[in-house]
Amino acid sequence: MLSAMLLIAAANTFEGFAPFKSIASYIFTLGTVSAVMLPMFSLIESASSAIKGISVLMDGFVPTYAGILALSGKAATATGMSFLLLFAVGIVGSLSSFVIVPLMSCYLGVGVVGSVMPLGTTSRIGDGIKKSAVWLLSLILTVFLGILSVQTCVNKAADNLGLKTVRFMIGSFIPVAGGALSESLGTLLGSMGLLKSSVGMFAVVAIAAAVLPLVIEMLIWRFILFSLDIISGALGLDMKKDVLYAADSVIAVLIGVLLFVA
Repeated sequence: MLSAMLLIAAANTFEGFAPFKSIASYIFTLGTVSAVMLPMFSLIESASSAIKGISVLMDGFVPTYAGILALSGKAATATGMSFLLLFAVGIVGSLSSFVIVPLMSCYLGVGVVGSVMPLGTTSRIGDGIKKSAVWLLSLILTVFLGILSVQTCVNKAADNLGLKTVRFMIGSFIPVAGGALSESLGTLLGSMGLLKSSVGMFAVVAIAAAVLPLVIEMLIWRFILFSLDIISGALGLDMKKDVLYAADSVIAVLIGVLLFVA
């Protein structure tokens, strides 16, 4: 694309090129579409695959983690957390794969159409699609974090009460060895807590391995598109920027979706 920009900028310096300037602009726009669109659709497909992969990972991880939590004396948290996370994994994965990602594909298509329209622009339509996707993502995030925060506070209190009750019963109703068993229970819970942290760290590393390379690739693409936009302006090229703007906006939304799902 940089080579095409330099070529058209050099051609514009010749007086005889003026009648062909409009045609060259459309050719350049079509070249931009062919150079940018295929990688963008590939990124969208990769983002969808990463979201589905995280959903599969969490389907196996949540029951295991909930079992460890229950053995750690946090039965209420385990029950509530497992239900909420499995529900969230299903809802968020479905909405991201079947609503937000297709919306981004539509937005990209609208940008392509707007770049070759001789009159008018499709930027308002594209902005509407983008705002819908961002609004939906923000709504999901707000509801999920709200429910998770309230549930965590309630379950923590219930777990603490239940643990104190168990320790009191062991110390009171088991003669002689009750105190020692009560202390041993604390040691056991501490060991289970260490196991819980290890299993949780495995999930964090696995999700990071699935998401971070794709996010880094998208950030590099954003830098490339930003640079091309600056260069085209510096060279004084009269071109429609709907394609570059749409591609950059799609990448920005996809990064937000991936980080939210992670």
